[in-house]
Amino acid sequence: MKKIAIISFLLGFSTIVYSQIYFSERYYFETYNSWDGAGNILENDSSYVIIGATGDQFVSSWHRLGFLKIDKNGNKVFSKSIGDTISEYYVQYPGAFRKSGEDEYIAVGVKRQYTDSWVKDAGIIYRFNNLFDTLWTNTSVCDKILPIDTSYIFNHCFELSDKSLIIAGNITVNGETSKALLLKSDSLGNELWRKYFSNSTFNLGVNVIQTTDGGFALSCYLWTFGLYGIAAPYIVKTDSMGNEQWRHYVNWFDQKHGPMYLQNSSDSTIVGAYHYSDIIDYPAT
Repeated sequence: MKKIAIISFLLGFSTIVYSQIYFSERYYFETYNSWDGAGNILENDSSYVIIGATGDQFVSSWHRLGFLKIDKNGNKVFSKSIGDTISEYYVQYPGAFRKSGEDEYIAVGVKRQYTDSWVKDAGIIYRFNNLFDTLWTNTSVCDKILPIDTSYIFNHCFELSDKSLIIAGNITVNGETSKALLLKSDSLGNELWRKYFSNSTFNLGVNVIQTTDGGFALSCYLWTFGLYGIAAPYIVKTDSMGNEQWRHYVNWFDQKHGPMYLQNSSDSTIVGAYHYSDIIDYPAT
């Protein structure tokens, strides 16, 4: 009897330790007929938190931020949306939504307003509590010098130990040229400094990481149009004030690649992964 009891306990313990829960569900930020999309998910101790955009399919021009919390079994805990009928709100790439301390979240994205001749895109910084009530938003970085023909987009962020923020994004002027943007703000989203980087007509700031020397590595993406158009990622290494130290282009001219996402590795090197990659054979003539 003793042997049987021990074996049964071990089998039960093994099942508990190694069991995994799989689920595939469709969720709505608002109602079943809303248009929803999300690119950011965070894992907490007992739940997953998702942030994205939502809008009525019959009035699709109004997009609000959507929040969804589910437990580890995939059951919906709650959802909510925030927004208005004046602007559209978006949170950009993975890494644009972060946990801040125990009870708060930060996010960066775009606040868009439509005009008669153009769109007015302002990079926006958010801070939420753990119920996703808005504590504050800040667009002052863009409000100072934002004409109608200029778009600011914040794509990615992370928080430093002093609660200041490092943000990657881009600025586009009149839809004709764009530059990658690296920006630092204080804990309330007020700008401390900004730097621009470019090499061709269009440049995008994808994401940013802090390096072991206290500086930053910014993943940038450039592209041009035409038969021999270029599409290639490049890395810009800066010091702690955003001043460029070096840059490195990845597979220059011979191939077309998607944006590259940077991450730190355990041996203090910088690791990058493509979103997608296509090899292009150019004609001989």
